[in-house]
Amino acid sequence: TEPDSASVSAFSAVAYQFALNLQQELGVPVGILQSAYGGTQVQAWMGSLTLNRFPELAGHPVPEKITKNTPTVLFNAMIHPILGYGIKGAIWYQGEGNRATADRYADWFTGMVNGWRLRWNQGDFPFYYAQIAPFKYDGKHQSAYLREAQLKAAGLLKNAGMAVTMDVGSEQTIHPPDKTTVAERLSNLALAETYRRKRGEVQGPVVKRTTINGSKARIYFNHVAEGLTDFGRGLTAFEVAGDDHIFYPAQAHIVDKHSIEVSSEHVDHPVSVRYAFKDWVEGDLFNSEGLPASSFRTDNW
Repeated sequence: TEPDSASVSAFSAVAYQFALNLQQELGVPVGILQSAYGGTQVQAWMGSLTLNRFPELAGHPVPEKITKNTPTVLFNAMIHPILGYGIKGAIWYQGEGNRATADRYADWFTGMVNGWRLRWNQGDFPFYYAQIAPFKYDGKHQSAYLREAQLKAAGLLKNAGMAVTMDVGSEQTIHPPDKTTVAERLSNLALAETYRRKRGEVQGPVVKRTTINGSKARIYFNHVAEGLTDFGRGLTAFEVAGDDHIFYPAQAHIVDKHSIEVSSEHVDHPVSVRYAFKDWVEGDLFNSEGLPASSFRTDNW
């Protein structure tokens, strides 16, 4: 189907704008296949060969009622039929359905991606994905742990990248309206890393290491471009804790191009720092390219 007002209105806005950005930059026709189902879990998108690698998912009897989240059902119905198409790569935006299993998501998601690559038989094709955006959930199953798992997966997968969305979420809707920013970040990843177009930095700041000096913690970052910035708004999403594991709002300021210093008058000897580690939060840490840092923590409590 050629894009027109009718077909585009029923299509993923992120996927359409991603393809449009590629076409305008590359000057060639770009085709895009949409396979999407809202509110789903990653295990529904796994093939059986992948599922069987995870004992906690495999071996269960087929339920009497098949739902969208029955393991393998969406792979069988919505991925298997398009395996015969030659593709350049894939983009992905999912995760909320796995908030209750965030501790396993990085492994499951990595397994799903590698399973798709195996079945498509086109090598390690590019796989770019959007981190779930902040949203005011019901208070159960803190979504920051799922975002953490998605960040971890970026380091486990070959030829993959993640677009961070900490600054474009919505407190009132799980479907934030700013699709254009998400599409631009995904398409810039693809243009830089798959098509080798000059783009500068295409990833947000990522924690490199942390040091403690007295009552102050210092955090060093990669992917800062020309330097870290809060665009003059101040850093308000940091917290710090001592040996008692109680977190307090922290004073944080940018020390230099690569690092931030964090402290709290309530914590004499910090042992952990967390940034934006909540369901709903507006990220305020960026690099000079305007790309936000993911929520993160330096502990594993």
